[in-house]
Amino acid sequence: MTAPAPDRPAAPADGARAGRGTLALYASGSVGMGVWVTVPGLLLLYFLTDVLGVPAFLAGLTLLLPKAIDVVVHPLLGSRSDREARRSGHRRRMMRAGVLLGAAMAAVFAVPPSLTGAPAALWVGGWFVVGNLLFACFQVPYLTTPSDLRVGYHERTRVFMFRMVLLTVGLLGAGIAAPALSSGGGRGDYARMALVLAVVMAVSAVVALRGVRRLTEECGFRAPDARAGHSTPADLRVAWRDRDYRALVLSYLFTGTTTHLFLAALPYVTAYLFDDTRLTALFMGLFLGPALFAGPLWTAWSRRIGKQRGLLLSQAVFAAGSLALLPGASLDGTPGVAVTAAVVMVMGVAFAGLQLFAFSMVPDAVAAAEAAGSSKAGAYTGVWTAAEATGTAVGPYVYAAVLALGGFAQASTGMGFSLVAAPALIVVLGPGRGVPAVLLLAVLASLLPLSRDWRHARPRDAGRLLLPALLGAPVAAWLLASVDARPAAVAAGCGVLAGVVLLARGAGSSFLRRPRGAWLAGLGSAGLNVIGGVGGPPIGLYAANAGWPARETRATLHAFFLVQNVATIALLGFVPPPWPSVAALVAGAAGGMALAPRLSPAATRTGVLAVSSAGALVLIGTAVL
Repeated sequence: MTAPAPDRPAAPADGARAGRGTLALYASGSVGMGVWVTVPGLLLLYFLTDVLGVPAFLAGLTLLLPKAIDVVVHPLLGSRSDREARRSGHRRRMMRAGVLLGAAMAAVFAVPPSLTGAPAALWVGGWFVVGNLLFACFQVPYLTTPSDLRVGYHERTRVFMFRMVLLTVGLLGAGIAAPALSSGGGRGDYARMALVLAVVMAVSAVVALRGVRRLTEECGFRAPDARAGHSTPADLRVAWRDRDYRALVLSYLFTGTTTHLFLAALPYVTAYLFDDTRLTALFMGLFLGPALFAGPLWTAWSRRIGKQRGLLLSQAVFAAGSLALLPGASLDGTPGVAVTAAVVMVMGVAFAGLQLFAFSMVPDAVAAAEAAGSSKAGAYTGVWTAAEATGTAVGPYVYAAVLALGGFAQASTGMGFSLVAAPALIVVLGPGRGVPAVLLLAVLASLLPLSRDWRHARPRDAGRLLLPALLGAPVAAWLLASVDARPAAVAAGCGVLAGVVLLARGAGSSFLRRPRGAWLAGLGSAGLNVIGGVGGPPIGLYAANAGWPARETRATLHAFFLVQNVATIALLGFVPPPWPSVAALVAGAAGGMALAPRLSPAATRTGVLAVSSAGALVLIGTAVL
């Protein structure tokens, strides 16, 4: 058996309590972590595209690949950290690599003047990978430390509360200082900014190393068991088989993805809804700032209600806040900004609770696993930080995934792009710009598959639906311009749902097969298209009732929506969508076009009914909220 290292601390009782000074030293490491988390996400994409001349697609890839590497590296480092802790009685050796993280930060922005375009992206991407590896070497053992301490249930929350407060200081400080230091916009300005922040990061890491040592001396060190760290796959299996821990990780993964989706959308909301990009800094401060006072309040409250209830409560408040953003987005000027600012601050309080309770429950899961005969704190933390990295990477790309899914639905069933994509784009761009942008993308979503399947379209049936739709669009726009369209949307949505239920049960409608049925479907589609860019449900009902062959159904729907959306764009105005949305749509449409020939008539009919019912629910939900 390996002898304990000389600096292995004694093992006080599990009720040990760390001093505030020691916790402040330990938590200071989060200042440097906050800088690394903030600055690349805030400035690196702009630095690549506008300063170094890197194409936007390549710049996005440069930032995404290091995140993908993180997902693999973190569990490996977790197992290695367990081996180190078992051998030497502490985890500080791996943490010492984090002192060099500041050097990587400086190197990322110190691009040689001769490099532009792709070579510059290679330089930045290479150093970004190095920086992420150094960050992981520091982060995994650093966050594992509370799991190693011989402290009680509530003391673990207290440790993470100190850490969260100083992490917020790092996030806010970097968010303010980095743009100010690089405001000149030149390469030299960015290099000087990175050098200044690199010094802060190095000092933060050195102080944290001292804090970790003092913390384990005061509270004791709980070494991993003899089986920990021998095999990363074995450690991962143990962590995944822990039902409580697995639920906690998955919960945090979804939460992290949602919060990073919110942060990624924030600049677009301020630019397109409020037409003032300066509000981004205000809303960001209101979102992150509450952690400075909410952390201690959540900690005190957790002693009364427990961490699990605290986590559920903060999740519920965050979800309610997300819905409450809609009223602010619908208001113009100062009232809209005021309502949104208040809601964002409440969401920030909830976000502080999400972070505090989720992180402080990881040591609880480790302690429970130890009681069951297995102690692998490093492996558990490695899986946790990998999930965090996944949420960080995936969040900003959810919008692209939504658009790709819309393109897939449109190509495979003949309808569905506007239904899937409209909510996301309208939230990001606002109703005034979002609806025309959705319609323009919907034109492309219909045009791509129709270029292959146009021979199977039914021109007569498409024309029978298009005539009332085209005549009704300007009338609907005029009627709805000065009235509240929500009651009409609710009524139409309920009518579509009733029709879907009847058709799904095998009932047919002779009325829909008559000319008056086509007129009703076309007029209904025109009105819903003007209200929210979702005119598909009435047409989907008509097509499902008609009983056309699958290929003819898709081609006819594509032809109808292509012409209808072009006409509606002419009515509402032309708004070009963001270019990444076009790439995502094309990718999804390609998948749908590949699948479409393999769908049976029954599957196509089911898909059309499913999309129609989902569209009706979206109409009702949007109107009610």
